[in-house]
Amino acid sequence: MFLTNYLPHVRAKLGIDVDDLRAVNPNLIIARGSGAGPLGPDAAKGGYDGASFWARGGVGVSMPDREGWPPGQPTPAFGDVMGGLTIAGAIAAALLKRERTGEPSVVDVSLLATAMWQVSPMIIASKLFGFSKIPQGDRTKSPNPGVGTYRTADDRHIALILLQSDKHWADFVERLGVPDMATDPKFADAAARAQNSGECIARLDEAFGAHPLDYWKDALATFDGVWSPFQTLDELYDDVQVQANGYLPSMVAGNGDDVQLVASPAQFTRSPSRCSAPEHGEHTELVLMDLGYDWDRISEMKDSGAVL
Repeated sequence: MFLTNYLPHVRAKLGIDVDDLRAVNPNLIIARGSGAGPLGPDAAKGGYDGASFWARGGVGVSMPDREGWPPGQPTPAFGDVMGGLTIAGAIAAALLKRERTGEPSVVDVSLLATAMWQVSPMIIASKLFGFSKIPQGDRTKSPNPGVGTYRTADDRHIALILLQSDKHWADFVERLGVPDMATDPKFADAAARAQNSGECIARLDEAFGAHPLDYWKDALATFDGVWSPFQTLDELYDDVQVQANGYLPSMVAGNGDDVQLVASPAQFTRSPSRCSAPEHGEHTELVLMDLGYDWDRISEMKDSGAVL
């Protein structure tokens, strides 16, 4: 298995392109990460997630407009993380293919393709329905008031996703303190709420706006419908599900300090990953020794700067 994100001219210079590697090991799986893909006029150009993923891949325009501002930027490495997950899945598939067929693959994953895959329903819809970007829409005209974002009294927000709204409606409005909305003909079922969505959403806005987020956390704690507060990053450390599933495991850094890192989203047999990534060049000597180099030769290479 060989993984690289070097540009084509660098791979050629270092002698690590496909033909070079296959000459040494014909069964090697080769995975290449790039900004815009291995073909086309921009194949030899570099890329970063803010450009190749967020801007060029269409993800940026899928976000709501901010008046007077250009499209915003995501959190650092947003596209890189998605690309890493994509290439990991592709490598796993290539390993299985080689086991089943004996045929090794060259795996290519680009930030551009990863972005387009993530917003693929919207890309297809833009061609079918003729809009050049995602329309902002009017939340007060939503056909299902049970799906949307509502503001609390302390200026926090709750995401409400009641796709089967009739199933949860009576219990939901009871908890909201507006039980009359369960029997009012204008709101009693999904069809009526769709017909009167503006008035229904206004009532829900008023109800949610009457109390702070902590109140709603208690009121909706045992509610069977799907909802969630928009959490701040520091609140994730206190999230009971994050703690129970080990999503922020404690690690010991190289300097001996304890630090919490975000675990891989994939768990195997319910065992969260607790190993940290190696430091830069941490295993260089071990790898070179496995290749037959002795300590004197390794020291020479380190002194000359050939290896870390």
